[in-house]
Amino acid sequence: MFGTSFFADNVAANTGIGGIDTYTKLMLHMDGANAGTTFTDSSLTPKTITPLGEATTSTVDFKFATASLLTSTIGGLSTPAHADFNLGTSDFTVDFWINPTSLAGTNEGLYNQVTNGTDFTTLYLNSNGAIQYRDFESNADQVTLTTGAGAIVTGSWQHIALVRNGNNWNIYVNGTSQASTTNAHSVATFTGSFQIGYVSGYTNPVVGYVDEFRWSKGIARWTSNFTPPASAYTT
Repeated sequence: MFGTSFFADNVAANTGIGGIDTYTKLMLHMDGANAGTTFTDSSLTPKTITPLGEATTSTVDFKFATASLLTSTIGGLSTPAHADFNLGTSDFTVDFWINPTSLAGTNEGLYNQVTNGTDFTTLYLNSNGAIQYRDFESNADQVTLTTGAGAIVTGSWQHIALVRNGNNWNIYVNGTSQASTTNAHSVATFTGSFQIGYVSGYTNPVVGYVDEFRWSKGIARWTSNFTPPASAYTT
């Protein structure tokens, strides 16, 4: 009587995970043909996504559905600056799945946005498997969170969530908080493009696969440890 999507949607709603709702300002399922270059934003306010360098969709490995984002030596995704990426003191959640094939790089960009090459907000992966978030403005770090080494490993899919809930910030890996801090900082409005999978100049990309990237503004999807989503997000 009820389809699979009905149960998936209601499990998501009942656990606080949510799906594609009014808080969802960017939703990339990363689906498509192998070696494809089309990336579709499935949010209610769709944005134009441009692949750069060697970034493609890949059917070789993915978490959900048909494909994922694959980056290697150089590449990533970009979309122009937008008010939906301006956070101020709002609650927000960035979550996605990652399966690195290598951790050889340093400061591999998971997402970032820059103003004039000086001020930036970024989440990146280090060669020791640690994840770090930095909000750098006015020549100083305003907010930083860093997990321990080995938070991320190669060869398996892992769920990452960066969450702000009031003044509480957390990085969750597979639903468990790995780094936290308290900070009342109002995040600046950054004027550069919003970038996924690399740092500015589409260098230092994630080497491997990224899937189900969701940017949520105005909501802390999780406020304590949780079970990661078991299916792709839907409306």
